[in-house]
Amino acid sequence: MATKDNNISNWKELIRNFMVLTFVEEEENVDTISLEQSVASYSEVKQQPTHCKIKDDSNLYIPNDNLKKTILDHECLDITIKFMEETNKYWKCHECEILLLKYHKSVHQHDKNKDYNNIFLKCYEESKNQRNHLMKEFDNYWYNIQTYACIPCKVQFKFKLNFLNHIHISHNTEQDIIYDFCIPCAILWIVKKDKCCYSFSIHCDNIMHKFLVNSLDFVIGELPSRAKELLEHVEETTENLFLLSEAILKSDLTKEKLLKQLTSLLSSVFPRLKIYPFGSRITGLAFASSDIDVLIDCEGDAYEYNECDQFPSLTYYMDITKKCLQNNKDIWDVQEILKKTKVPIIRLRHRQTGLQCDISFSNGLSVENTKLIKSINEACPSCRKLILFVKKWLSCCSLPGLNCITNYALTWLVIFYLQIQKFLPSISTLIKRKNKSRRISGWETGVDHEILDVVVNKSFVQLLREFFTFYGNFNYRDYVICPLIGDTVEKKNFIDIFTLPEAMDLYIEYIQKSVNNESFRIDSSICIQDPYELSHNLTKAVAPITLRAFKQYCKLSANTLDNIL
Repeated sequence: MATKDNNISNWKELIRNFMVLTFVEEEENVDTISLEQSVASYSEVKQQPTHCKIKDDSNLYIPNDNLKKTILDHECLDITIKFMEETNKYWKCHECEILLLKYHKSVHQHDKNKDYNNIFLKCYEESKNQRNHLMKEFDNYWYNIQTYACIPCKVQFKFKLNFLNHIHISHNTEQDIIYDFCIPCAILWIVKKDKCCYSFSIHCDNIMHKFLVNSLDFVIGELPSRAKELLEHVEETTENLFLLSEAILKSDLTKEKLLKQLTSLLSSVFPRLKIYPFGSRITGLAFASSDIDVLIDCEGDAYEYNECDQFPSLTYYMDITKKCLQNNKDIWDVQEILKKTKVPIIRLRHRQTGLQCDISFSNGLSVENTKLIKSINEACPSCRKLILFVKKWLSCCSLPGLNCITNYALTWLVIFYLQIQKFLPSISTLIKRKNKSRRISGWETGVDHEILDVVVNKSFVQLLREFFTFYGNFNYRDYVICPLIGDTVEKKNFIDIFTLPEAMDLYIEYIQKSVNNESFRIDSSICIQDPYELSHNLTKAVAPITLRAFKQYCKLSANTLDNIL
């Protein structure tokens, strides 16, 4: 964390300073710890303590007046920060997310003329505990950075790997490069050491920085009221969502009408046409407003094609389909044509039913994913209920960021959690059971869909609480969520691919096959590997602030459910 009016800019140096202040390694060092030295702020860590100099406290946001008075009257280092809250062990500042250690009462009681061995031991343990709290908070910084910048070269980067590659190429031999970062602006930058004393001060004078500090956009606050209300009626909400989705699954007349008219329209142009519906309306996870996804195989033989093989004809098929739909404007409202996305689609609305529909023309991977999820939901009703509830919870949370966690990614978060709990088998286990390969676009989809009924010996509220606890404490920085093996894999293994588990041999083969093949993205805030298309990170577009909010809301939701159980 950058600091003002001192030489501490490198956050690793900050950690070392905090460790010096909070960890007593030798008994004789107790004599050197004063009452004031056991309190630290993110600014002026190395300087002598002085009385608080805060004169104008109008901008100091503290939720409790007594707490505010305590801070203002507190004999401490010069505290010039805002947005503080008290925890059991320390003060926490929401603006910079650095901690201020509270008094070591045991040190205050120290008297040289008495046997102070017990006092030392208490202080020693307290110091270790506070250091551990600090280290956890520093780990959380990873979830705050969204942009990277090189001040000497005047360039910015969206992706961490591109930033690190730039440093390796342009600054690898330089010894005077240090790091600064700003939590409100969600930016990390490198700067020359001789400029470090000024870089953060200059940054703080930026208009956008001041706006963001005042807006509090970077502060993840309380759980939204709609989400709280949902958690207060878990059983009732779950049952209602399940009955609604069941009704749509068993008697979806609107879907059938749409598919019938779409088939009738396009079969006159493509005689060998095959149409495959997929998505939530097939898996039993749909609400009344859910759209419908449709794969169109114009020649009846593209289901197992590689994307590169069918690309030339794909554009042709999209253009012909678009023309047919636009010639029937009384039935179809073509809203958007997306040709440059990973999966090109035509987005439209069926006027007679009001259903939104996404039409794709690539291979059958999405259809096979739908079949797999449907099989899991049929074998494990608790899984289906958990997905339905968490989908509703996520919509109530209104997570920040342009690219949020998709319902498809959320589905695999739930399935993965149940795999970790040993309720559901890994996808690689289902592949072994089937023992009959079926590759689509080069990826293995031959799974055993005859999954034995799953008995979950926990109440739904308990299952939900443990789901929130699991993802509220998950280490997203270092691990990839892999439903294929039903376990996590360290991100570093995707750099040295030969250290990956045996179940991912197909991914290794894919990477070695061509330098043009895209590798799995590990530089995103959260990494969920698609169970079939192993090079695809389902959450590569999720912003760090979105993950930070998701993580925080999971923790808050778990705490809320603790009061119910």
